[in-house]
Amino acid sequence: MARVLVVDDFADARDLLSGHLAARGFETEEAVDGEDAVARAAERPPDVILMDIGMPKMDGIEATLRIKADPRTAHVPVIAVTGQAHDGLQVVPPCDAVLAKPVDPVRVEAEVRRVLAEKSSPASALSAARAAKSSTKRQRESQQRKRSVVWLIAGPERVRSAIAMLIERVGLEVRAFGSAMDALDDASDPDAVVIDLEQEDAVELALAMRSRPELEELVLIALEPEDGAPDEVRPLFDARVGKNDEVVKLPKLLQKALKERDASRGPAAEVTVEVGQAIHARGRAEPLGTVLDVRRELLVIDVPGAGAFVVPATAVSSIEHGRIEVEPDALDDDLREAIGANHE
Repeated sequence: MARVLVVDDFADARDLLSGHLAARGFETEEAVDGEDAVARAAERPPDVILMDIGMPKMDGIEATLRIKADPRTAHVPVIAVTGQAHDGLQVVPPCDAVLAKPVDPVRVEAEVRRVLAEKSSPASALSAARAAKSSTKRQRESQQRKRSVVWLIAGPERVRSAIAMLIERVGLEVRAFGSAMDALDDASDPDAVVIDLEQEDAVELALAMRSRPELEELVLIALEPEDGAPDEVRPLFDARVGKNDEVVKLPKLLQKALKERDASRGPAAEVTVEVGQAIHARGRAEPLGTVLDVRRELLVIDVPGAGAFVVPATAVSSIEHGRIEVEPDALDDDLREAIGANHE
């Protein structure tokens, strides 16, 4: 039984989500603010955390940074629940996913199941008919963005500006921030991040980014102090350069790392599945349900009268003429039982 930690300073919000999830077979625990969440997660790590962002004492961003920095809880997926989310926002760094308030408990359940399934699903488990999220807006933005985006987190401002100019000269787009917390306010996903290790929360930000599956190709470079980077943080970074004379090497280092990343990528998956489409068992005329969401190698579907379920892309047997078919034998027991009950 998967365990969910529900974090919110409003008791009604906690009760709504905990009650729905408990009724659907989840074990739930509640935390009243960020400090409480950090303590409870460390004491008994949950399988997933629903994290309110705007809270007293400690907000959800700071709480998530601490959870991701703790080796006991760094692996736990955190879903941000916020009233500041907008259309197209996929994550609220350092969280792994985001849900906009007011929340629909069914949608929350679907996202929890998706995150849990993605956590246990190997990235290599791609089928020939790989499902990918259909988002015209994100595709258009990707096509229009001709330059790789580099986050630069460093200070003071004059140093930051000088380094940004060096990077921009080689054709890269730079978004400069004076602190790790400032960078977290940017909802975009960078191609590379350059972090001054002397900045507060620098290591926590690096840990948070390394924990996000959608940033597995991120190029992460450290600006080291004179005495170098601590041994325990070096594995987080693809490269390290000194902040003084060595900083001139940074632009070429970024170019090389991004070029190697792009060369290792295969052809992009064709977008073939859209939210709202019906999904069928192979050979069956009536649909099993409709697609709620598509992320990486997973489909989240809504089965009428039974709720939300996760289907791995490897279960998709064919996508022809807009009809999505899955192999019944590839579905989990709970989903097969729900489908059977619907067709008795």
